[in-house]
Amino acid sequence: FWVLHGTLDRLWHFKRLGNMQNYDETWDPYHTCYGHNPTNFQPFKNLFDSDDRYYTNIELYEYFRPHQEALQYMYDNFQWPHCELLGYEMSNKW
Repeated sequence: FWVLHGTLDRLWHFKRLGNMQNYDETWDPYHTCYGHNPTNFQPFKNLFDSDDRYYTNIELYEYFRPHQEALQYMYDNFQWPHCELLGYEMSNKW
């Protein structure tokens, strides 16, 4: 579980910084499981402000957009040599 989060966050930034014509940001707002919908709240607050309120999924989605100045980190590279050694194309141009 935790091993995947860092990798997925990095891949998500990689994708969002690349060719957006090939990235569908559509979000189905009708999940029956709480926590999956855009307006559902998550147990995080005061990450980007001091309003002392919980963020919704859509707020977090926007806050974690790689172009946001409020984002406190950026990856120094988007290289996956172990994938390239196996023959996977890891460019973000298509």
